[in-house]
Amino acid sequence: MSWSIIYNMKNASYLCFIRMSFANMRITYEPRITSSLQNKPIKFNCKVLANILAISNDGPHVFEMKVIPKIEGFIYDEAVIMHIGRQNLTSDVKIKSQDLMLRLRLLYRVITHNILPKKRPFDEVTFMDLCFIDCMIRRRPINFPYIIMKNLIMENDKKKSRYLMVNA
Repeated sequence: MSWSIIYNMKNASYLCFIRMSFANMRITYEPRITSSLQNKPIKFNCKVLANILAISNDGPHVFEMKVIPKIEGFIYDEAVIMHIGRQNLTSDVKIKSQDLMLRLRLLYRVITHNILPKKRPFDEVTFMDLCFIDCMIRRRPINFPYIIMKNLIMENDKKKSRYLMVNA
């Protein structure tokens, strides 16, 4: 995967156009984002995002925070034992970040700040966090364009709900 394309982009960005595009944003289930800017349609999906970033669009489409992910080869209980190192944990126990080994704790911080951004608390490791740690360590494919799209959609939904609460 080459992220150098992002760093080499030298085109000027116009914040007013970006704001208008986000203001007109419509979201479908796939996930697909459609918008318009000066009456010109903009269509944006995982395939387009992968093409822009020059990264693969392969890997499982998983983005559930409160459900154990269903990925081929990922068994949650085995991942807990492998990454925490204790055999006597039950499957419903909440895992804290300090329970992780040092390398995994650093990887967890990268995941929570960049890949699956979330607000506080950072000390609780979710199912998705553990799944991503496991996928990265075992070199399983992860569908980053899908995750980025779902994060965009989730943030857009949060902002819309805040506006609805303020205007109500």
